[in-house]
Amino acid sequence: MIFLESEAIRVNMNPNDCKFHGRRTLAIGLAAALVLTMAAACTVKTQPEEPSAAVTAPSQTPEDTVAPANAPLVRAQRILSPEETFSVRDRATGELVDCTFEVRALDEWDSNLYLTAAGQEIAVVEIFSYLEEAKLLEFSDGSELVMFVLDEMSDDFYTCFCSVENGKPVLANEVYGSVTEIDLDGTAQLSLVVDVLGTWGAVRSYDLSSDGTMTPKPDSLYELIPYMPVEVGQAFRASFRDGGDWVEGTLEPGTQLYPTATDQESFCLFRTVDGREGKIEFTMVDYMMYVDGVSVDELFVSLPYAG
Repeated sequence: MIFLESEAIRVNMNPNDCKFHGRRTLAIGLAAALVLTMAAACTVKTQPEEPSAAVTAPSQTPEDTVAPANAPLVRAQRILSPEETFSVRDRATGELVDCTFEVRALDEWDSNLYLTAAGQEIAVVEIFSYLEEAKLLEFSDGSELVMFVLDEMSDDFYTCFCSVENGKPVLANEVYGSVTEIDLDGTAQLSLVVDVLGTWGAVRSYDLSSDGTMTPKPDSLYELIPYMPVEVGQAFRASFRDGGDWVEGTLEPGTQLYPTATDQESFCLFRTVDGREGKIEFTMVDYMMYVDGVSVDELFVSLPYAG
C-alpha cells in the first residue's frame, strides 16, 4: 500500500487493484489453429479514504498546559505603563483585580514607585533613579506577577516581583540585578554587576517560579563581560586547563588575563591574552578576596573596582 497523505485529503493507491481484461482470437491458415492470448489494460482506482469515526480532541488551551513543578511556563508577557489600568489575578481568590502603578518624583534625581490594587497602595521601592521596565507576567498555573526593573543609582539595578493576594498588593520578591529576558520555559537572564578581580558586568541564567523566586540554573555561573585585562603583580598558584583536566601551575608577574566566569564564592575562570584558560581559587572574608591567605589587591598590579 502506498500512501500519499496531506492534511486535506488522503489517497490510497493499491497495486492489487490493477487487473488484466480482454481477449483477442486469431485464425491462421486453413488449419484449425487457435491461439489464445491475453492482453489487459491496467485500471488504477483512486478513492478517498472513508472518514474516520474517531472524534478529534479539541486543541489545548493555555489553561490545559501543565507546567513543570520547578519552573511553570511563562505563557504571556505584557509591557505596562503608569497611565493604564490593568488586571492581575489574585493568588488567593483567583479573581481579577484592577491595578495601577505610579512613579512619584521626589526631586530631579529620585522617585518612589507605588503599586495600587483595588484602592490599596504599597510602596514597592522608595528612592530610585528611574524605571527601566514594567511587565505583567502570566504563568501557565494561572498565577500572575507584576515585574518592575529599576535603576537605583549608577546602573545598580533591582528587579521587583509583585502579586495580589486577598485583594492587596504584595511585594513577593526583590533581587539585585536586571531581568533582561524571560523564556517560555521560565528561564530568566539576570544581568548584574559583580566584584571579582575587579568590577564587571555579568549575566547568569535562573529558573523563575510563579511566586517570584529565582533559582540559579544548575552548573550556571556568572558569565563576566571584561572590558580590559588585569596584570599579575606577584607570582601565585593557579590551575590551567589541559584538555579536559586542570593542571596546577603558577601565574607569573607580568601575565595579563581576562576574568571570564565565576561562582562569586570560591573560584574565577580566566583567559590570558595569549589564549591560555585557567582557574583561580579564592576565599571571601568581609567581601575581600584572598588566594592562599594573600589579598588579590596585593597579587595584581591594579584591579578596576567601581567606587
